Amino acid sequence: MSIHSTQLARLARNGATEQAEAVSRRAASSRLAGDVARRSRPKFGWANFGIGIGIGIAGAVANFFIENDANTKEDEFFGTVLREFKSLGVMNQDIQRGINIVADKS
Repeated sequence: MSIHSTQLARLARNGATEQAEAVSRRAASSRLAGDVARRSRPKFGWANFGIGIGIGIAGAVANFFIENDANTKEDEFFGTVLREFKSLGVMNQDIQRGINIVADKS
């Protein structure tokens, strides 16, 4: 017999029904809490651990290939920009230097 059961019996015998109901609710709550705690205990399994490690490694490999492809494209874009910049420099050197003033007598 639990502590709650003995309290419940004593209170009911003395005519304290309101307190007996409160004890009864507390007993039900504690039984429910114990049941939930017992069922929700984490279970460690090596299979789940291995699956998690495998997913992590597969994700790292996929991330490597995605990053490598992105770096290749960035290098191509940078080469294109560098070529354009050099061609602009050559064009600027070909332009006649100096100030050109055109005056009109109007």
